[in-house]
Amino acid sequence: MTETTTTEQKARESKAYFETAIDNVFDIARLWTQHGLNVGKQALDTAAESLKKTSDSLNELNARIEKKAKRDA
Repeated sequence: MTETTTTEQKARESKAYFETAIDNVFDIARLWTQHGLNVGKQALDTAAESLKKTSDSLNELNARIEKKAKRDA
């Protein structure tokens, strides 16, 4: 085995190592992105549900006030 062959082989091995490392970094970034999007969706779903319940409560309160106003009139 010549020195050139050994150098070329080491270069190929290094390239493969760095390509694997870069692929792993992108895989991890993708997983964190998916996790962040899922957490964001859950937060928005929870907020929407809370707003809906608040809206329903306000509507019910308004109906009671209108009913009382009609009764008192």
